Amino acid sequence: MKHFLIVVLLCPIFVFAQEDRSTEFESDFEPRPEFYIYMLNHNNFGDNYLSEANKPNFLGVGLQINAFKAYNFKIGVGGEYIEYTVTNRALGGNINKSFYYAAYLKLQYEIDFRDNWAVEPLIGIGRTRIHQKSGSKDFDDFYGTAFYLGSNLLYKFTDHIAVYLGANYNYTSFDIKTAADYKDFFQNANQIQVQLGLIFSIGDN
Repeated sequence: MKHFLIVVLLCPIFVFAQEDRSTEFESDFEPRPEFYIYMLNHNNFGDNYLSEANKPNFLGVGLQINAFKAYNFKIGVGGEYIEYTVTNRALGGNINKSFYYAAYLKLQYEIDFRDNWAVEPLIGIGRTRIHQKSGSKDFDDFYGTAFYLGSNLLYKFTDHIAVYLGANYNYTSFDIKTAADYKDFFQNANQIQVQLGLIFSIGDN
């Protein structure tokens, strides 16, 4: 009987503790959609096709959607587009334009460091498509796998609107079959990407 009474008395404590942990988890796991709408600029470097034979237009566009936030981690999917002009016909052949498309998955971690300010280190992986064109004639596309490493700097105007400046290092490995001597040139790309955009949040920012 004594042991039974002890169990009965302790049960509310265990139940309360469990509810408290559940509440803490729910407060840390927030179904909070975020929409990143941004302009982007590419700076390709190194001995590769995008760097040596193409010049990106000054601005491209992108959209990223984050579905939730958990313990300051965010997972988002997005896509972006920018147009390139072929500048080296010896390398680019009859191509006049290259169109760069990317779809990606990114993992970000938000760190608030001052009133209204935050920084988001990030990593990501995605797929890149290069569509080549000369006038109205389309040429073969080629695809690659991209890896992202970077950070965003945020300024929060309200709980629902923020502006951000981002910078990524992107490494892309393209699926191109070519002679062994040209593999590194056509199959790899190194890129610094700069972004400037707005973030719209549903829920607290």
